[in-house]
Amino acid sequence: MELHQLRYFSAVAETGSFTKGALREHVSQPSLSQQISKLEGEVGTELFVRLGHMTKLTPAGKAFLPKAKSILNQISQAINEMQIVTKVETGSVTIGAVSTTGPYMLPKVMQSFRRKHPWVHLQVVEGHPPELLALLRSAEVDMVVVQHPVKGNEFLSEILIQDSCYLVCPCDHRFSKRKAVSLQEIGKEPLVMLGEGFGFRKSLLAALRKLRIRPNIVYEALDFCTITAMVAAGLGVSIIPEMAIERRKGCAFVPAKNGSVLPYKVGLVRLKRNHLSPSQLQFVQELKDSVSLRNQTESYSLSSPA
Repeated sequence: MELHQLRYFSAVAETGSFTKGALREHVSQPSLSQQISKLEGEVGTELFVRLGHMTKLTPAGKAFLPKAKSILNQISQAINEMQIVTKVETGSVTIGAVSTTGPYMLPKVMQSFRRKHPWVHLQVVEGHPPELLALLRSAEVDMVVVQHPVKGNEFLSEILIQDSCYLVCPCDHRFSKRKAVSLQEIGKEPLVMLGEGFGFRKSLLAALRKLRIRPNIVYEALDFCTITAMVAAGLGVSIIPEMAIERRKGCAFVPAKNGSVLPYKVGLVRLKRNHLSPSQLQFVQELKDSVSLRNQTESYSLSSPA
């Protein structure tokens, strides 16, 4: 029994005519009739009653039709699934990320994704938010991970993470043993902050302005890792999101009471007009699964190592 015989049988059954069935399947009528006869020979009974130009299913034909359709549908579904898998395995994903977020979110996701889809070309581009959004507009990256929200009606943005904020200070600082510290108190300290162009810096300065605090910025850095190193060296204190907390000798981390005023929201942004490919959709799902797992299981040790 051949698949094309099942297709011809279904075509005749649905059109009620050998002629119309042959037209639908783009074959000659004699060829279609011959294949139907072979099918009837294999099943051991007639499937059609031929009445001149009229063709009707026999009782055996009526019983056989749903089974033939089921087989054809299963084959079609299997082919579609294999095509999707093939596209995922041979696609490409280019993701943009800011240096204040990418190192804390992407490495594990990339490792897991590459293990599952080794033939997908995966690339990460780092930069400031305005640069990354410009690359997204020009389709040089497929999606970006930046602080949420972003401006622009052309973008689709969804929140991945919403983190509380923490004071990071030297272990011998008077705030180091506190259970919490207010933003008003932090704002009076010498601050180590991110440089110009980072969304987190803008949000922090806006929160301080709302409290009528003029910050004493003593040093600037390009990432949270450098900030914690400067704090450990006694150069000042800083405020960082929870995701950036890492064990570092000489640092203590204290929750900021005004964390609700300054949540650190990380969003996944893409263009509305662009449809993601199967491989890109697969990466997005991998990223969301990783974030979900982080939210459920990850906890931070905020004490300084001995």
